[in-house]
Amino acid sequence: MSWTPTRRFPRANATGSSPSAAVPRTTRRRGARVVAAHDGRNVNEFQALNASETLDNPAHIAINTTVGTGSETTPAYVITDLSSPNAPHKWVGFDRAAITTLAINDPILCMTQPPEYVAYTGFDTMAHASECYVGRVQHLSTTPIALAAIRLTQENLREATYNPKNYKAMEQMVWAQYTAAQAFSTGLLGILHSLSHAVCAYYDIHHGLNNGVGLPRVWTYNQPAAPERYADIAEAMGVDTKGMNVPQAADAAIEAVIRLVKDCGCPESWSQVGEYPKTRMGKGHYEGKTNAAIQSDDDELQKMAEHMMGDLCTPGNPRDLTVDGAKEVLRDCMYDGMAVKTGNGYRQNIWGVAPEMGRRTQQTASERPGPQ
Repeated sequence: MSWTPTRRFPRANATGSSPSAAVPRTTRRRGARVVAAHDGRNVNEFQALNASETLDNPAHIAINTTVGTGSETTPAYVITDLSSPNAPHKWVGFDRAAITTLAINDPILCMTQPPEYVAYTGFDTMAHASECYVGRVQHLSTTPIALAAIRLTQENLREATYNPKNYKAMEQMVWAQYTAAQAFSTGLLGILHSLSHAVCAYYDIHHGLNNGVGLPRVWTYNQPAAPERYADIAEAMGVDTKGMNVPQAADAAIEAVIRLVKDCGCPESWSQVGEYPKTRMGKGHYEGKTNAAIQSDDDELQKMAEHMMGDLCTPGNPRDLTVDGAKEVLRDCMYDGMAVKTGNGYRQNIWGVAPEMGRRTQQTASERPGPQ
C-alpha cells in the first residue's frame, strides 16, 4: 500500500486516551491488530523484532492498490510516533503476528493512482529490492528475487507511470513490489529506509518520494562496501557492462537509477519538493510546526542523523554508518543535485572533498546552500 499520512491510527494507552500516529494504511491495520491482541496497550511498546506476546489477533485481509510497499505480504509495520517524549519518531516493527491473513493483488486496482503515486511507490520497490540485494543478509531464498525485482522495476516503471492503463506494465510492477517485499522480509533493509523514516518523521513527506531522492545518494555511500553487487544491479538495469571493470559498472548503476527516477518525475532534492497529490507536508499535526518546504538547518540534520542511527533498518546496511556520515547523506539529499559522485578520490573522509564533484564538504557553514 502507499503511504497515506492523511489518515491516523488511534493508539490506546493505559489510561484509555487515544493519541494518534501517522502510518501507511496496511501497517496501520497491523498496528491495530497488535494493540487489539494486547488489551489496548500503547503501540510504541512493540517497537522491536517479534515483540508480540500473543499471536491471537483479528483476521486481516489486505487488498493492494499501489506498486510500492508490499505491505500486504510482509511482517513489517511502520508507526510515526507524534505523542511520546521521543516524538517525532518513525519506527519499524517486524512481527510474525502482523502478517496478513489474506493478501490480494490485482493490477486493475492500481490503475487509478495519480502518476506521481505510481512513480513514488515504484521508487519504494526499487529501494526494497536494492537494499535487500546489497545488504548483509545474503540468502538463496531472497537475494536472487531481489535482483529480479530491480529488473522488473527498471523495465516497467516508466510505462506504468505515464501509461497506467497498460495492463502488462502495471502487472509487472505489481509483481515487482510483491517480489521485493518477499525478498526484504528475509534479507532486511538498510539506511535508505532509515533516512526516509527520519525525514518523514519531521516533515510527513511521502515515503516513496523520500526514497527516490535518496536512492542515488545511498547507493553512492554503500558502493565501496558492495561494488560487485552494484555491478550486478547495473546489468539488471539494462546497462551493457562489457569492457567495464567492477567500479565502472557500479558507477553505471548509479547513473541508471538517476535516469530512472528523473524520468519518472522525481525532484533532484528534498528542498525542490513541491505540491503533489494528497500531500500532507506542513498540514494536519505538522501545521505551524514545520514549513511545507524541507530546508533543515544543521541542528535538525543532526537530529535526523541520530534518528537514522537508531533505526531498526540500519544494521542491515552493507556499510557501517556514523552520525557524520548520516548528516552528509541527508545534506546531499536536502540541497545538492543528483550526480554520480564517485571516483577521483571522492570517498576521502565521508564523501570526499573534490569540489568539482558537486559536494561542498569544505565550505564554511555560511557558504553552504539552504538555511544555516
